[in-house]
Amino acid sequence: MKRHKWLATLVIAPALFLLPAVPTTGDMPDEFQNLQIFDPEISKDELKTIMRGFTEQLDVKCSFCHTIDEYHKDDNEHKVVTRDMIRLVGYLRENRDTYFPKEEEEGEEGEKEEMVEEAEPEVLTCWMCHRGSAEVETFTPDEGDDW
Repeated sequence: MKRHKWLATLVIAPALFLLPAVPTTGDMPDEFQNLQIFDPEISKDELKTIMRGFTEQLDVKCSFCHTIDEYHKDDNEHKVVTRDMIRLVGYLRENRDTYFPKEEEEGEEGEKEEMVEEAEPEVLTCWMCHRGSAEVETFTPDEGDDW
């Protein structure tokens, strides 16, 4: 009898790894409520892509900002702050020439040459400050740095 239990364990246990994983969190709803930043007509795929970008750029899971299965709720302070951060990135993109001007230096013949191309809107993202972390680390230059 013990031999049969052992054999059953050897056969069944590995088979469990072949079963599809059961999701531990809810699925994104088909209809959205309480969209304050994004277009209310945004597609589910497009919104998922944006949300995945946040999870990758901040190294967080959905529950960092959302109440799972109740995505419309605003009871998580991170969700409120995230909306402000999205507005900030949008503002920086619209005003990138003011905050990220082109740098020029004199060339060999005294002509001004662009050193850095204008910052394109798509490079202005959460990653600029967050660098893959939910909390932004304050930059403190070393004493010997020439600023």
